[in-house]
Formats: sequence, C-alpha cells, structure tokens
Amino acid sequence: MAKSLIATSAALLMTISLPALAQNNRQLAATYCTRGGILLGKHNFRGALQLFELSVKADPTYAMAQQLLGATLAELDRKEEAIDHLREGLKLEPNCTNETIYLELGHALVLTGKPKEAIEVFSKGITHCKKSSELLCERGLLYAHLNQPEKGLQDATRAIEITPNPHFYHQRAIIYKQLHDYNKALKDYTTILQMEPNSTAAYSERAQVYKALGKMDLAAKDLEKGKNIYEMDLK
Repeated sequence: MAKSLIATSAALLMTISLPALAQNNRQLAATYCTRGGILLGKHNFRGALQLFELSVKADPTYAMAQQLLGATLAELDRKEEAIDHLREGLKLEPNCTNETIYLELGHALVLTGKPKEAIEVFSKGITHCKKSSELLCERGLLYAHLNQPEKGLQDATRAIEITPNPHFYHQRAIIYKQLHDYNKALKDYTTILQMEPNSTAAYSERAQVYKALGKMDLAAKDLEKGKNIYEMDLK
C-alpha cells in the first residue's frame, strides 16, 4: 500500500512539474543566449559558441538559440554545422523577421556550393522581411551569377528603391555591365561618385565603362582622379 502510494505520488509530481521544468529550461536557455549575445557583440565567437551550445542543450526548441548558434558557427567557418542549426532555427520560427538569419544561412549555402538553395532562403527572407534591401541585393547577385541577369537587375533596382546607397548602385552597375548596357552602368557609377566623391573604386570602375564605350580620354581622366585620391589618402 505504501509503495503504491509512493509510486502514485511520484507520478503525480512528475506530471505537475513538467510545465514548470519546461519553463525553467526556456528561462535558462534565454539566459545563456543573453550572455552569448554580449560576447558575440564583442566578437568573442568562441566564448559565445560555448554559451549558445549550452542554450540549445537546455532547450533545443528555442529558435533564437538555434539561430544564434548557427550564426556563430558560420563566423567560425564551420559552415555545414551552421547550416543545420540555422535551418532548425527557421523551422522552429517559420515567420522569422530577422534578416540576418536568412543572410547568414544564404551565405553559408553559397560558400558550400549550393547557390540555388541560397536563392530559396533569400526569397523566403524577402517574403518575411519585405523592406530588406540586403536580401534583395544578395538574391540579385546570385541570379546574375546563375546567368539570370534580368532577375538580378529587378532585385537590385528594388533594393535601391528601398535604400538608395552606393553599395546597391554598385551591385546594379555590375549587372548592367553583364548585360552590356554600359550607358546605364555609367549612370550608376556617376551616382555613386555624387554620393562618395572620393571613391577610388568607383573612378576605376567608371573608367572601365568609358573604355567599353570607346571614350578613352574620359577613362584616362577617371584613372588619374582615382590615382590622385589614393595618393592623398596615403599622406
């Protein structure tokens, strides 16, 4: 009778404690994530890795822990492991709106020779992060790399509409050159130089476009300007 009562009580206690245990595990995982995030911000990737591993161990269903562990593994060049954890993190949080997670996973897939899978990840990210110019730009470059420059051009243009900065104009100019539309590439490089008058890279790239258009004098002038800026920066 006593043994039966003890067994029944133990079973009851186990049932009652399960929700509390799960809650405690999530709180513990969140604590590890917070501490790991601090180290991550200081670029202490190995220290952050240890804490994110503890977080995932405490609660494998905690999406943020899986995502941060994956991102940290990517920083440490452990791409395949990073892909597994980033995918799991997105599986646990299918409507994730953190563009960084999609970028990290997409980059890891590209670096492991899976560009088409990366496009799928970037596309999903664009669906959930509708104003992410970074995701649009990355997908656009991959389309161009896969010989689909028209799609790449659409993405680059959308990225510029959201965030008109020199980086995105530069990516679009690259695609225009791929399409041999040198006049539009020239226009984008000129826009970049209006934003960043001391960009030696933009002068060099525009010089190449001038050469493609047969405007050797203008190309020489851009190369000279770029050289002068470079020499000034060395002083």
